[in-house]
Amino acid sequence: MLSGNLKYISNMERDLLSKFLKVYWLRPGLALWRSIETDTIQKAIRNISIAKQEKNLQILNPAIDLGCGDGIFSWMLWGGNFDIGFDCYRTRMSSTAQHINYKTKKPCFFFDTGLDMDFNSLKRAKNIGAYKKYIQADMLSLPFKNHSFNTVFCNGVIEHQQDLTAILSEIKRIIKPYGRFITTVSVECFRKYLFYYPLTMKRRRLGFTTIGNIALKFDEGRGESHIHCYRPEQWKKEFGKAGFEVLYYKRYLPKHIIQLWDTGLRILSPLSIKVANLLDRFGLRIPIKGISIVLMRLLLNKHYKNRTGTGGFILLFSRSK
Repeated sequence: MLSGNLKYISNMERDLLSKFLKVYWLRPGLALWRSIETDTIQKAIRNISIAKQEKNLQILNPAIDLGCGDGIFSWMLWGGNFDIGFDCYRTRMSSTAQHINYKTKKPCFFFDTGLDMDFNSLKRAKNIGAYKKYIQADMLSLPFKNHSFNTVFCNGVIEHQQDLTAILSEIKRIIKPYGRFITTVSVECFRKYLFYYPLTMKRRRLGFTTIGNIALKFDEGRGESHIHCYRPEQWKKEFGKAGFEVLYYKRYLPKHIIQLWDTGLRILSPLSIKVANLLDRFGLRIPIKGISIVLMRLLLNKHYKNRTGTGGFILLFSRSK
């Protein structure tokens, strides 16, 4: 009989790429990233449980999702799903639009609390019912008592923070003794894997500042915003200094996946959103979206399956000492 976290993922939908394309149909590169990320985390939980390390790494409430954004990733990580009528891009164009009518399947597990600095992101998270509590706060000053949570989840957030020591110290403070800290972060090769950022640096070194500045505009700060890009061994050291023991880690997202994410349709995204909203007037949005999902899945499925190469991101399961 399955126990603990394994029961949450044993019967989840396996076509994760289609699942995320339904949400991020105008950003297929992001859908590819999130589907691989979800698969990596789910497989880690499954493998750890089967290896009987579950007692060490089991995800328990009270739990918090730090830097939760709109809550969509946490919702879908634990098996939540939406029908084709759900559209996060329409919501971003309208402050009154609601997700809640488009939910099709609730997740098997919820983090109790979602925390983010952005009010609008938290509002969207509340619209889908992603958490029980929604907190707007700075991660450098978390509004919780010491030892408040059994589990802290933090997906692609702490590498963006200038003061890594302070962030890890705050996370350590709010976790109970032997609590679980699950996070994803960029590693040493991430910036090299990007398409625009290396182009920017190379052109500037050669003196082509105009071309470099154009490339930097397309980069949109992705390279420079990932402040901490360390090898796994260095991440383990940083976590160790903060009072965490890394019990498991796994690299994911090889170069070709990150470059697809960095290019894709991202540059055209603002225009695509406007066109997609215009389609609503003619009742064509959902039919066009359906066709787009099928085509993008055909194009991206080979990349989803081919994950060979050194990953530019890493998943870390840690325990508070």
